[in-house]
Amino acid sequence: MKQTPLWILRSMQGKIYQDEDGDTYSITLLPGMSPEEITAVAANMPKGLLPEEIIELLSYASGLEYGWLDEIRFTDKLRGWNDRFFAHPITLCGDGRGNSWIVDVDSEGNWGPVYFMDHDPPVLMKFADDLAGFLLLLDEDGKNRNKSFFQKLYGPIEGEIYNCGRHPVADYHHAYDLSSVSNLPEAYRVESLENQPPGAGFMWAPNRHEDFVARLGDRPVWIIEVKKRPDLLKRLFSLFQSL
Repeated sequence: MKQTPLWILRSMQGKIYQDEDGDTYSITLLPGMSPEEITAVAANMPKGLLPEEIIELLSYASGLEYGWLDEIRFTDKLRGWNDRFFAHPITLCGDGRGNSWIVDVDSEGNWGPVYFMDHDPPVLMKFADDLAGFLLLLDEDGKNRNKSFFQKLYGPIEGEIYNCGRHPVADYHHAYDLSSVSNLPEAYRVESLENQPPGAGFMWAPNRHEDFVARLGDRPVWIIEVKKRPDLLKRLFSLFQSL
């Protein structure tokens, strides 16, 4: 039997979870939606469509409250600083620190992977292959937080991504056609998460948050601007002139 988001959500009901302090909690479901409400949600999605498994999920619950996370909602199309990365994001929830888990919905209305978007450090990471996978990670986290892959992704793996991306260099050796990208910067990197497992990611703002970012359509491929560093001799010469 396929583990749909609804199937997993039902399996989580009534379970007793435990947080890092040893306090226990259970999930609380947010009310399900009427057919009219679901139709209104679909109208704001690409092609005016929702996948069948999402329709059945929304009929049962529009979200849930889970322990230490902000309220999880399956319909929030919040716009903000992540617009450059996701054309049709469903913002599931936040962590109370300004960071979010986002479902990537493509131009055909298909719900794809769940990404974790952190602003400090500026890391974008594939968190789960789909919404069902995200809910499974929540279930695992509540049952055994110390061995939770959720916590591993949220902590050490994210830190490794940041450390690897702190000193980026331009990279033009890639297999992607960038002819459709307008205003391509002089120096850039192509960051691809195609066919990558959860835990793969990259540093999305190696210079400043407002630097150039573009995406190749629905593909999980982003072009990230890289600022060229002045070479050492030029920096020394400038310093000498200022004396």
